[in-house]
Amino acid sequence: LNMRQRYWLELVKDYDCSIQYHPGKANVVADALSRKVTGDLTYVITQQSSLIH
Repeated sequence: LNMRQRYWLELVKDYDCSIQYHPGKANVVADALSRKVTGDLTYVITQQSSLIH
């Protein structure tokens, strides 16, 4: 294991968990979470500002 993997192993070793790999398009939850949120207030204000100018 490299140092990063050892760090995470130390962090989760005391928890009773199951880690499962979901390849590609089967992992839709992570895909949705990694997308840019367009309903964010900052985004909306920026878009309105560019329309006004």
